[in-house]
Amino acid sequence: MMKDVASLRGFWHLFWFRVFRGIAAGTIVVAFPYFVLSAFSHGHMWLGIFYAVGTVVTAIAGFLLGVRFDRHPTRALTISTALLLTISFFIFAALAHTWFFVLLASGLAGVSATGSMAGGGVGGIAVPLQGALVARIIPSRQRTAVYSVLTFVAGISLAVGIGVSSFCSIETLFIIGLVTSALSVIPLFFLPSMAFENHQELPRDTVRTKALFDFSITGLLNGLSQGLTVPFLVPLFILYYQTPRGPMSLYSLCASVIGSGALLLAPWFDRRWGLVKSMVITRGTGIVVLLVIALIRFFPLAIFLFILFPALRVIALPIQQRAITDIAGVQNAGTVLGANQGTRLIAASAGSAVAGYLFEQGLVTIPFYGYAIIAAYNLVLYRRFFGKK
Repeated sequence: MMKDVASLRGFWHLFWFRVFRGIAAGTIVVAFPYFVLSAFSHGHMWLGIFYAVGTVVTAIAGFLLGVRFDRHPTRALTISTALLLTISFFIFAALAHTWFFVLLASGLAGVSATGSMAGGGVGGIAVPLQGALVARIIPSRQRTAVYSVLTFVAGISLAVGIGVSSFCSIETLFIIGLVTSALSVIPLFFLPSMAFENHQELPRDTVRTKALFDFSITGLLNGLSQGLTVPFLVPLFILYYQTPRGPMSLYSLCASVIGSGALLLAPWFDRRWGLVKSMVITRGTGIVVLLVIALIRFFPLAIFLFILFPALRVIALPIQQRAITDIAGVQNAGTVLGANQGTRLIAASAGSAVAGYLFEQGLVTIPFYGYAIIAAYNLVLYRRFFGKK
């Protein structure tokens, strides 16, 4: 697969963009919470506020920038959006003395407790533009493969950044993030001009409106179900099995690596089953896996399924991104990708707030039942909305 996509024009520009941006995101994933908790009194309260601001700004700004890019696809807009993460690292490194500057940097970076791998949890403001660029550069038949490779390399780069975090000071990590996020912008200057051409398509207002609605609804339900459970899987193992931090970190690393590797199977799933069947197979299995983790208290089985679960959750993402560009059209890709991400992030935040309250009340299994019901209904909607695509 790599040999097929490596020769595509513009691929390596996006590849190195994702590599350096992923490393930058990995450094802040670990450094940010430790920095906030050590720098501010009532640190947990401030951490929640900063995460909430990052999530909301990512949701709104990502959508608005996606719309703007569809209407005026310029290199300047692409570069300035990518530079927001670099500016935020500069603030963290040089100006993070008061809550106001940290709040500002959190918003610009899109720092969030929601999302998986690089993009969903850090710097997600640029994600819709990244997806739209792929749609403009890469032919439809090869987009799933390119989305798979780019998401895979972002996840691996994120792991590298997290690994660096284990032996560097927080101040050093902010400098590393500043440098690597700045390096990530350089390839964007050399993207082929075809990425910024206005495609002459027939008006697609009806198609765009329907795609916006369909992918926004499925994104909302996907985010709500994830928010109810994903942030609380590690606390569940602490509660059920008193799993120590060291082994749990190792299990989480294994889950992240396997999840990233599974993304490379997306083109095969897409060719064999397409969007809807791939969603039903992977995420339907994920529903069963999550219920077993929550309900059957047998540690070897539970930890095995914990490591497997992220792969089931993310494997269909490249297929979904390809489907959005095919259904909505290249001219509307940024708008629909932004809407899907925005509704997912906001709903995930709401789901996490509800699940946190239920965990506090000792109602630990209720969020997992909620996940199963919402995720299953979402699969029904995928079949209804996209079954004939």
